[in-house]
Amino acid sequence: SILLNGTDIIARDRRTAETSSTTEINVATEYQLNVGDYVEVRVTQTQGGAVDVEVNSKTSPEFMFSKVGE
Repeated sequence: SILLNGTDIIARDRRTAETSSTTEINVATEYQLNVGDYVEVRVTQTQGGAVDVEVNSKTSPEFMFSKVGE
C-alpha cells in the first residue's frame, strides 16, 4: 500500500500469495500532494509464517516519486 501522512491509503494491491512461486506486486498512483504531506510504502502479509521481501539489485524493492506540473 501507499499511505498518505501515515493513515490514508491512496493506492493498494491486494492478492493471495503464490505458494509455489514468487508473488510479484506493483503499486502505482498519481496523487496531488499538499505542502507538508508525506507518503510511505507498507508491505504486509497474513499467510502465517515468515515471508521475506526479495532483493534484486536491478528491480526490487524500488520506490520512485516524481513531481508533475509547476
